Amino acid sequence: MPGPARKKILQRDLAEAIDALKTMDNPERLLEKEYYFDERLGLSLDDHVADLKHKFPGVKVQTRRDRDGLAIVKTMYEQEYKYNLTKFENWDHN
Repeated sequence: MPGPARKKILQRDLAEAIDALKTMDNPERLLEKEYYFDERLGLSLDDHVADLKHKFPGVKVQTRRDRDGLAIVKTMYEQEYKYNLTKFENWDHN
């Protein structure tokens, strides 16, 4: 007979399994992250961004600085579609 602790463990495991299935459905989401980039290690921020765009062509890269001036890099995957839906929505019918 499962107790409350066992039920909590099963719920946690189920949530982890659902997250894993979501990742398997769209594996590019693994490329999405935000991190600090240390420019003092010898590679400039511009070179790092260019390298990311070369290695992962479908990834959108954004950079910003925090209050202390440290570089923050955010990578996002944008899915490409066959048709541009925005263009169709904005099409003038006249």
